[in-house]
Amino acid sequence: MENIDNFDYYIFGCGISGATLARKLINQNKDLKILIFEKREHIGGNVYDFKDRYGIMVHKYGPHIFHTNDDIVINFIKNYANWKQFRHKVNVKVKDIEVPLPINFKSIDLLFPEEANEIKEKLKKEFKNEEKTFIFDLISSENSITKKFGEFIYKNIFENYSKKMWGQDPTKLDKNILKRIPIILSYDDGYFTDKFQAIPEKGYTQYIKKLIDDKNIKIILNSNFNDLKIINNKTYIYDQEITKPIIYTGLIDKLFNYKFGKLNYRSINFKFENLKIDSFQNRSVTNYPADLKMTRITEYKKLLKQENNKEIKGITTIGKEYPGQYSEDSKEFNIPCYPIYTKNELENYSNYLNESKKIKNLFFLGRLSEYKYKQMWQATKDALEFKF
Repeated sequence: MENIDNFDYYIFGCGISGATLARKLINQNKDLKILIFEKREHIGGNVYDFKDRYGIMVHKYGPHIFHTNDDIVINFIKNYANWKQFRHKVNVKVKDIEVPLPINFKSIDLLFPEEANEIKEKLKKEFKNEEKTFIFDLISSENSITKKFGEFIYKNIFENYSKKMWGQDPTKLDKNILKRIPIILSYDDGYFTDKFQAIPEKGYTQYIKKLIDDKNIKIILNSNFNDLKIINNKTYIYDQEITKPIIYTGLIDKLFNYKFGKLNYRSINFKFENLKIDSFQNRSVTNYPADLKMTRITEYKKLLKQENNKEIKGITTIGKEYPGQYSEDSKEFNIPCYPIYTKNELENYSNYLNESKKIKNLFFLGRLSEYKYKQMWQATKDALEFKF
C-alpha cells in the first residue's frame, strides 16, 4: 500500500457501523476515497451469513432480525436490499413445556392451567393500561399472587439463563439488560413489537456488500488491526503517519495496548449441526434456561421461510449457542459480543475515551469501540448521524 495516504477516510471494521458510515460519506460526496480494513476473512461483522452445503441460509453469529420504528433507518436500508417481512417468534422450555417468550398470557395458560385466570386478572389490574411489565416489577409487587408468579418466572427462566449468559448473578447486572425481555400483558406472541421487522431477502452479507459497492471504496480483508498504531498521540498505518480521519470500530482497549487494563466482554461459541429431518423445533428459536451450558437453539430453515423450499426438504440446520468469557486467545470464546456494564468497566472505558481525545483525527463508532450494546437499527442510526 504505497499510496495509502491517498485516501480521505480510513475505517477499521466492515460490519453494519463501518459499512453504513462508508455509504453515508460516499452519498454526501461521490469523489471521496475510503479505505476499509476488516480483520476477518469476510465482510459483515457479526451479521455475516452464508448458504451451507444444503442451501440453507445460516447466520454465522446467531440469528439477526432487523427491527425498528425509526423511519430514517427504514428508508435508508430499503435502498440497499429487498427486505422480507419476518415476525420473530421464540419459545422457551420450562419444566419440559415449551411456551412463548417473552412470557405472555398464552405462556401463563400453559404453565399454570389451574391458576391462569387469577394470575392474568391480577396482572391486568395491577398494571392497568400497560402493554408490558418487567421481571423486577413482578418480584417487588405487594400482591402475593403477582409476586409468586414473578418469582417462578425469575427462578425458572431469568436466573439460570442470565448466569450462563453473563457469567454472574443477574441481581448484579444493570437492570436495562434484563429489560430486554419483558412480560407481555396480552396474547401477543411476537418477540418484537416494532412496525418494521424483516430480514434481507438475499442475506445480510449481500446487504453489506451493496453498502460498500462503489469504485471509491476499497477494502482489505484479513487485516491485522495492529497495523494501526498510536505513537505520541499520532496515528500510523503500515508505519505511515496518517493525519486524515480514522474511524475505528474495534476493541478500544486493544488499540491502546490495554493501557488501563482489559475491558470485559461475554462471547458466544456457535456450534452448527445438519439433521436429516424436515423440522427440529416448533419455532425458529427456542431458549433452554435449564440447560447447564447452552442458552438457545436456532433452526435457520425457519428464518426467511426457507422451509417452503422443496430442495431442502428432509434436512435442517440448527445452531446451538454456548456463552463464555471472551478471550482473544480462546479457541471457543474469541468473539467479543456483549460488553458487561459494571461500574468498574464503565470507569475503565472512560479512561480509554479520555486518552483518545488527545488524538485529533481518531474517532470511534460501533459497539466495541463505544463499549455499548447496540441493536442493528441503533448501529445504523448512529452511523447515519455520525459527525466528525
